[in-house]
Amino acid sequence: MKISKYGILVFLLSMICLLASQSHVAAIQKEPTPEGKRPDERPDLIAVRIVQTPDVPPPESRIQIMLEVRNCGREPVEAVKLRLLINGKALPEKIVTVPAEGSVMPLWDWSVDQSGRYTLHAVVDPDFQILERNRSDNSITKELMITEDSPHISFEILDIAALLERDRPQRVRIRIRNNGKMTAKAPISVLMDGDVVAARLSPALQPGGVAAIEVPVGGLADISRFTAQIRVGRHKIERRLSLGDTRTEEAKPDLVLSDLSIHAALPEPDQSRLVTVNFSIRNQGALPAAVPFRTRIDPGTVGRDGMHPVYIETNALVPGAVTYVSHTIENAPEEFDIRVQVDEGDTLNEEDEGNNSEVAHFKNPMPMVHRWLAIGPGRITNSKAHGYAWNDAVGRLAAIAIHPTQPDIMYVGGQGSGIWKTTAGGSSWFPLTDHIDVSVAALCLDPVDPAKLYWATARRGFYVSLNAGSSWTQVSQQDLEAITHGGILLVNPNAPNVLFLNSSKGVYRSLDGGVTWTLSLGGGSATGLVMSTSDPATLFAAIFHKTDDKTAGIYATSNSGDNWRKITGCPGGTLPPQVAGTKVTLARSGQIFFAGFRSKDNFQLFKTSTLGCSIGGLNEQLWEKGWKTSTDQGALWSGMWADPANANYLYLGGTYFWRSTDGGMSFEMTSGQGSPPDGAHVDHHGFAVRPNSPNIIYTLNDGGIYRSNERGKKSTWSFLGQGIYNTEFYHMGLSGSDTNFITGGTQDNGTLLYTGPSTVWRMIRDGDGATVAIAPNNSGVHYSMNQYAGSIARWNQAKNKWDAMAKGLPTGANCFNLRYILHPMKVDTLLAPCTHDCTGNGCSGGLWRITSPTGDWSVILSEKNAAINHVAVDARSDVHYAGTNQGSLYAGLNGSGWNTIFTHPSAFGFSDIEVDPDNPGVLYGGFATTGIGRIYRFSRGTVTPTQMLAQDITSDLPAGLRINSLAIDRMNPHTVYAGTGEGVYRGRSSDGGSSWFWVAYNDGLPLADVRELAVHPVTGVLRAATHGRGAFEVNTDHPIGSLLSVSGKLKMLRVHNLGTKYGPPDDQLDVEVVVQLDTAPGKGYGFRLRQGASSTAQRMMLDELRSAFRRDKKVRLEYVRTGIRHGELFRVIRMP
Repeated sequence: MKISKYGILVFLLSMICLLASQSHVAAIQKEPTPEGKRPDERPDLIAVRIVQTPDVPPPESRIQIMLEVRNCGREPVEAVKLRLLINGKALPEKIVTVPAEGSVMPLWDWSVDQSGRYTLHAVVDPDFQILERNRSDNSITKELMITEDSPHISFEILDIAALLERDRPQRVRIRIRNNGKMTAKAPISVLMDGDVVAARLSPALQPGGVAAIEVPVGGLADISRFTAQIRVGRHKIERRLSLGDTRTEEAKPDLVLSDLSIHAALPEPDQSRLVTVNFSIRNQGALPAAVPFRTRIDPGTVGRDGMHPVYIETNALVPGAVTYVSHTIENAPEEFDIRVQVDEGDTLNEEDEGNNSEVAHFKNPMPMVHRWLAIGPGRITNSKAHGYAWNDAVGRLAAIAIHPTQPDIMYVGGQGSGIWKTTAGGSSWFPLTDHIDVSVAALCLDPVDPAKLYWATARRGFYVSLNAGSSWTQVSQQDLEAITHGGILLVNPNAPNVLFLNSSKGVYRSLDGGVTWTLSLGGGSATGLVMSTSDPATLFAAIFHKTDDKTAGIYATSNSGDNWRKITGCPGGTLPPQVAGTKVTLARSGQIFFAGFRSKDNFQLFKTSTLGCSIGGLNEQLWEKGWKTSTDQGALWSGMWADPANANYLYLGGTYFWRSTDGGMSFEMTSGQGSPPDGAHVDHHGFAVRPNSPNIIYTLNDGGIYRSNERGKKSTWSFLGQGIYNTEFYHMGLSGSDTNFITGGTQDNGTLLYTGPSTVWRMIRDGDGATVAIAPNNSGVHYSMNQYAGSIARWNQAKNKWDAMAKGLPTGANCFNLRYILHPMKVDTLLAPCTHDCTGNGCSGGLWRITSPTGDWSVILSEKNAAINHVAVDARSDVHYAGTNQGSLYAGLNGSGWNTIFTHPSAFGFSDIEVDPDNPGVLYGGFATTGIGRIYRFSRGTVTPTQMLAQDITSDLPAGLRINSLAIDRMNPHTVYAGTGEGVYRGRSSDGGSSWFWVAYNDGLPLADVRELAVHPVTGVLRAATHGRGAFEVNTDHPIGSLLSVSGKLKMLRVHNLGTKYGPPDDQLDVEVVVQLDTAPGKGYGFRLRQGASSTAQRMMLDELRSAFRRDKKVRLEYVRTGIRHGELFRVIRMP
């Protein structure tokens, strides 16, 4: 389906009110929040889109540039500074007021002098004056091409095709011809649903010349949505991608199996091994696959009688469409082959059947090279030791759907976690949507056909599964702005194609099973939505508006949303008339409806009685007042839920959990932070009653899912989420001295410790976690923080406690989750980028340093016009690097004598800085943008550089991906990894760094928000911390202990004394003979020359090496890998 232009243009809003929730900090946080506001009540400003007028401006013209800025918060924000840069040059700044849940669209005038490619970069609140929920969406970038309008320039698009190859981003190839009378370059754009997603400038073509240009577009979007466009001046040429464009043979369907990924976790001794097989099937042909076809997964089940296949049926697949398949194998063995065959039985007459099958090998717990393995947390424990009422947890969940007749089958999800399923009542879980999307706003089962599952993402469309989650089809790409952590999706049981969804815009309705959606009720955010059981055409909805009493309130429809009217109640039982700024929640039990009104002053409950009235010919109901509190309203920010059959039982959620046993006349808090004991985690987002067993209820919160067998009574809660790997990490630290010692800072689950080999992680500090660090050679020395600069602390192993060490840093709500680092060679020295002056006209960013755990922090670098946000140190030379939010890079030897050595040409801010540990003078920088200029490689010639050679290596990295973190491969030269909002990408150069090529690196890894990447300095293992899908690790090459071989000519042969050793301390060979080959630069291989049983064989190997060295002949070395760069030889073979 084609969506609106505006819908995709606001794609960067994909984290708008959903990331608002992600930034939410629970009440367990010990630090104060400014102005007494909860973090989820702070403003959230988003740079939505940049639009220029005219659409295609010619050179030497005057252009108007509009920036749309949206406020997702419920309070207006005044004095918001807006900065617009064009090719790095700033236009005059604007100061605006952004209304609550509204937008502003200020204009700039710009005169363009000449043709060329221009980068427009807008930043909201560039000086960090406003404390927001989330700042990652405060900037936006747009590429603009200005071309001459000449009658002598004319191009033709000959054809356009999609290119799909394993481990490469999806690309669109466009062939063009110059039909003009002069040599010229063609500005080519690739559009998806009418909006530009990528752009390229062709090489100069002589008249009649032809060129093929490949443009990476990323993802697996329906290729029928792509169009190629060439615009020269005001002349436009377009051609839609059609699978038949370049085909001359008879049109047929063509099913393509792609993106096969195998997901597994570290095995637990008391649990069966679960292996999830994910892949996609696309119809790349010109005709639909019009009849049902089967896909065979072998094995699909494992039992006492052996392994057996399973079959997934797909009804039909139109050209360009994709179905996403996921299947979990329970009780999987340690090692086996997995075979997938699409159209098993050859039901379809396909164009090419050679792309219908694939085989993958699985091995666990022994690691597979290039396949990620989940390392947890499958459960977070030790919470009670920190004063909490619960002991076990996972990450945040908010949506739940339960099978009506088989209630052990449940589906849960959360923003960033994807959908998880259990068929065993919660004793085990497996993921369903890792390879599709991890955004989950709401879930619902079809009440008539419970195998049909509906899934609303926050901003990325709507999906349907017809087979209980085994396969999915995206039926709508429409941006519904669905509400997360409170999403409601309802199906009319009498007309199952009629669906309703609450949204930040109101209530959306679909009449065709989710394919098309229209706004049935608008005006504001829909905070409540319930459907009558006796008459499903009757619904009630609550609309929030900050200032408009006429809009805010409760609405009713009796005709499935064709018409809505605001309800007020009957005389003597009316609803509050003035509710602007009041959040209203709704619940239903049988034919009784409940409404909760939460204002800043109180919380008041209402419920319908059996009495009604008619006002102006319209039926109204009498509303009775129930419980009221003026002390707990601050914690009652979430939902209200009722037992569907017994109106005496009513439940309230927020920071804590309350229940009523008298129909809402009184409430008792039955689950809190530290008491009562055996409670559920705080911050409640979702709720369900087990079908046909109303005593059993579930709450979904920041710790996962919990169950009570006694209707939520005190001390009856049990944790039910083990095996849901959905922890929201902010950061991760590795120990160089202990390969399995990892710490991580998490959202609302504190600072965690992993020691392997189990997936259970232990809480070692309470509150919200954030940036962590571990001393390279002493895991007993490590650091953590909560949210702000004043919370940084060092673990005191002798006293078994955290010692504060923030003296001198800004206090209060400053420097949220700052990215401090531990000096790589000085265990007591930390460096922290943090604000140091917020007086006057903006905040100045500084780099702080502390050299003793009991000392004071001091500023070693000041920046008056920007904020320093990332820092790195070259361990060998002690050159310090500091990057700012406006793209300036500073270097200073020993942290002094600073020079500005680079400024990003478009003033994009740094998102990460990484020093190459094996290549002196080289570092990599990630930048906060989504197009060109996202990743740079820098090299310096001296230890006191005044400038660095900067190379943009973004290359073919798909547009639209934001860079969160970078890591440098220790086992393979010129290899870099980028952690993005949608998984990991690997960049490689085969020519020493001159050119770079990027591929998706996600086998076994969900398309998750990867916040941190880190390479272990001894083992070379790459680890990833995600915000919503836990932690993973992967061997990017054969692990230590592997038996390997390498061939080549000897570049070096060295024999030295006993005990001399070879290599650095963390990768050392205790040998007397060392060789290097011309085919393996930087790697060493050796063996011992010592008395013993094998001394004769060792002498023979040395003789063979000496002979090969003298004669310049090739040899094959067989060895055991002992380190990142080295191995111990056990055989030398002469080669012809």
